[in-house]
Amino acid sequence: MKILRNCLLGATALAGASFGLSGQAMAQPQLIDMSAMGKQMADSGIYWNIGYFDTLASLTSGGAQTGTSNIGHLFAGSILDLETMFGIKGASWHTTFEERSGVPLNGGGNMSATNYGFQEDAGPIAIRLTEFYWEQGIDNDRIDVKVGRIEPTLEFALSTVACDFVGGIICAQPGSWYYSNRNGAYPASEWGGRVNIAITKEVYLKFGAFQETPDNTAEGDHGFTWRTDHTTGVLLPVELAYQTGWDQQLPVKYTVGGYLETAGGYGGSTNPSHSAFWLQGEQTLWRPDMKTHQSLMAIAGGIFYDNKTPFKNELYAGLVMRAPLGDLRPSDELLLLAGRYEINNGNAPFGAGGNRPAEYMFELSYAAQIAQGLQVQPFLQYAANPVIWNTSVTPNKPYGNDVVIGARVFVYLNTLLNLPIWAPH
Repeated sequence: MKILRNCLLGATALAGASFGLSGQAMAQPQLIDMSAMGKQMADSGIYWNIGYFDTLASLTSGGAQTGTSNIGHLFAGSILDLETMFGIKGASWHTTFEERSGVPLNGGGNMSATNYGFQEDAGPIAIRLTEFYWEQGIDNDRIDVKVGRIEPTLEFALSTVACDFVGGIICAQPGSWYYSNRNGAYPASEWGGRVNIAITKEVYLKFGAFQETPDNTAEGDHGFTWRTDHTTGVLLPVELAYQTGWDQQLPVKYTVGGYLETAGGYGGSTNPSHSAFWLQGEQTLWRPDMKTHQSLMAIAGGIFYDNKTPFKNELYAGLVMRAPLGDLRPSDELLLLAGRYEINNGNAPFGAGGNRPAEYMFELSYAAQIAQGLQVQPFLQYAANPVIWNTSVTPNKPYGNDVVIGARVFVYLNTLLNLPIWAPH
């Protein structure tokens, strides 16, 4: 259970997404201004990336027993602009550390809500080196390469609004991803690399190769175990996407991709490889004014596995309403998401078997920007037909549907302190 629990690690280091950095930069109250110091650092080629999440969630019905849990998530890192510092054109070095305290609802054992879906964070996680890589832009960044200690979590099958949602339905990948391959998810890291090629302004092709070392997902691992003798296989993902930005009336993103994995071992299986493919779409349906990002966007997608993993597929659909109250609250978001996980009972782990053929997850939340760099997001989650694979807590007990209420607080110091945010040359 430890490895699976720690593989359910969302990429909440996507701080920019939660604060609209991929969307509109709205005016917010500025509590602290350290822009002068930040500019001096940026002029020297040094950027910081610091933030903290805290999620308080209460299981009000369902599970082995009701209760409340809290999990905190701190990330801190730096980006060194090697072009500014040493004249290496298009080059940068990225370092990130993570720490997580507390446990999510599905990690405490006693409450044992559905084993996946409610919270994207897992823990506790020791302070660990999560990213340590060289990024190189080529041909004015038309080709972008990353090599070092990384993982595919922030790269593939990733929606632009994935972690705007609190739960793990699609943050960072569709949640079933973390139970269906042996690759260590964020904040675990391994040796790897990826290449992104901008075929046109709107079309990119991305592919990579990542070491698989499940030992690196252990709670006490500090990220400095760079050994290769425990490697169990390689993850080989590829993705093709069409994406437009806010310079278009109705921004879109459409993605198709897949991976081949050479590691085996699910459900006692000795299968030498696994594969999956995904389809994802984001379509802005309504945007009344090109001068703002007030809009309604629909998202939908699915990931489909071969018959060698615990899941057959996962489907999801949702809506994201930006600035639902218009100019009164221009940076807020209203979010609704539903997901369906179909279980492959023949490959469910722990010998338990999927006690139900499918689970349905729902989330409704409102992300309110209190100030620049400070967000509060109350949420409601519901799981119908929750699948409990770890029956060791309360064997053979029937589980009712789960209802969870809570709130997530996000402090992003770059924005709070008005520090510069790294952007490739």
